[in-house]
Amino acid sequence: MRAGVYDLTQMTYWTAGEPQTIRFLGSVVYGRGSCQFSVSEDLQPTKSSQWKVVLSAVRGCPANVEGHLPGGPTNQGADTLEVVLPKEIANGKYTFGVT
Repeated sequence: MRAGVYDLTQMTYWTAGEPQTIRFLGSVVYGRGSCQFSVSEDLQPTKSSQWKVVLSAVRGCPANVEGHLPGGPTNQGADTLEVVLPKEIANGKYTFGVT
C-alpha cells in the first residue's frame, strides 16, 4: 500500500438507483475525452482488483473543450456528470473510481 493513497477523510453514502453529481477539479482536465466510472468491492484496490463499470461517458468527459482546461489545481471549469449506481448493486462498501 502506498502512503496517503487510501486515506479516507469522508465516507459518501450512495443509494443504488439514485444519481450522484461527479465534479472534476484541477487543470489537467482534458476536453472531449472519454471516461468510465466504476466500483470495486476492494476498499484498497490493487492491479488485480475487479471493477464493475457503472457508466461510460464517450466524448466530452470530463469537459467539452479543445485540449486541456486552463488554470491551476483549483480550476473548477470541468463539466459535471450525473452517475447512477445500478439498482442491482448490493448494499455495502465500495471504492468508486474514474478512468
